[in-house]
Amino acid sequence: MRRPRALVSCAVPLLALLCACSTAPAPEAPGDAAAPTSSSPTSSSSPALDAAARALLAGWATAHGGDAPDSVIATGPLTSQDGDWTSDADPDGHKLAYVDGLVDLSPQLTVTGVPGDTVQWADGSTAAARTLPPAAALPQALVRRPSPDVSVAPLVVLAATATSTQVSTTRGPATVPAWELTLQDSAVRIVVVAATVVVAAPAAPPLRDVPDVGQDTTWATAVDVGEDGRTLTVHVIGAQEAASEPCGEDYSVSTVADDAAVAIVVVRHPYRGPDSGTFACTLVGADREAVTVLDTDLAGRPVLDVATGLPVAVV
Repeated sequence: MRRPRALVSCAVPLLALLCACSTAPAPEAPGDAAAPTSSSPTSSSSPALDAAARALLAGWATAHGGDAPDSVIATGPLTSQDGDWTSDADPDGHKLAYVDGLVDLSPQLTVTGVPGDTVQWADGSTAAARTLPPAAALPQALVRRPSPDVSVAPLVVLAATATSTQVSTTRGPATVPAWELTLQDSAVRIVVVAATVVVAAPAAPPLRDVPDVGQDTTWATAVDVGEDGRTLTVHVIGAQEAASEPCGEDYSVSTVADDAAVAIVVVRHPYRGPDSGTFACTLVGADREAVTVLDTDLAGRPVLDVATGLPVAVV
């Protein structure tokens, strides 16, 4: 079996943008500036946010109440690639086909090896994995949609080799069974998760889409769980400066929990100085943190973000 591979998603950095503002909107790309940590109580800061958190918990219970206790809930991509689509200018549109999920198995597909049957987390805990053949692993991992460019042809998989990879989950990074796929007319290899996982859809309408409420919140990029199992450090892409500075913001996080999940709300606290509206803000984000302490141990429960309606990666 080949060595484990990590699934990596790429982010395109935003250019620094100057604009006149009264309070700085939430930045959308991390910069290099260090930023302070905020803390908050463990209850929502308004009835509207509290109601949204409870609606998310109810929606999660409806959608996932029947999941097996040891289900692997993915919070990141289920595919990765070895190699660069653009190394040879990609004249055949392979990258576009991959992005659009246009991947077909050759009728003469050759399969080598059998994927493992175990999922293992960084803390050493494990769960049995129900592995999928390539024909079932691909639709679990990729959403197939017609390409807007009619000249883009599907990628053709010639061979599948058993391997393993890492995937982001609600319990932290996990090593899972996978397939490495060899493509026709391309040196790129696709690695696709071969274990059955839960791919969650928003369990409630994302709060960021709710007028007059969502604008005061932002979404989490990841959550660290303290050694006590109760302290959550929530990461966000936020302002480079604290709220005491022009263009700055602070962040607080509140929680509503039940036995099945913990819903978090990250609230923005922008600069409110007397000179608001008289300066320009650079919209380059920084990795910011907010801390909250749960009443009870997280104990493997998923952390759900009210801003997106989705589970957050635990790191």
